[in-house]
Amino acid sequence: MTRFFNPLFGYPLRRGAIGIGIIDMTICFSLLVVRLYTLDLYVNRNFLDETIEKLELHKLGNKTHQEKVEEMFKGDLQAVHYFYGMIAIISVETLYLIFEAWLCRLLVRSSKRGDECGLKWWMIMRSTITSLSIFMCGFGIYLSIDRDFLDWTLELITVYRIFELVVINELRKEVIATGPAERF
Repeated sequence: MTRFFNPLFGYPLRRGAIGIGIIDMTICFSLLVVRLYTLDLYVNRNFLDETIEKLELHKLGNKTHQEKVEEMFKGDLQAVHYFYGMIAIISVETLYLIFEAWLCRLLVRSSKRGDECGLKWWMIMRSTITSLSIFMCGFGIYLSIDRDFLDWTLELITVYRIFELVVINELRKEVIATGPAERF
């Protein structure tokens, strides 16, 4: 049997691929929790500001009362938009979580069975997601958008995902080179 490049420092590639699938699900679930927490903080901060403004309304005179009532209705309309925005974001995050779970299942099953086609599809899907992530990071840096902790974390995860692609590519080469008897 020929020796292959092993990016896992001698650890078996098949076991490493299973570990990568589990780490991927952990990362995806952790990012989901952080994103929803950040979204909740943002929406609650806006709601708190509007509530304080409504409480200040009672201290105003009658002249500005009508204008403030109209602004309150606009604020309530914005709250409805925030609610629909939260529903949309939670839906997209849930679909992404389901997609990541499918990718994890595909990677674990393909690495256990030695399925080259499954590994190839995993690499296509993961490289597409990683390419989009690199594009978004580059676009954010180009526009000099305010960077926070979550953005830097996503960039580190992108570097990890590139490492994943290298590991799974080596596993795929190993599966192609070994005969059917050695696959299982």
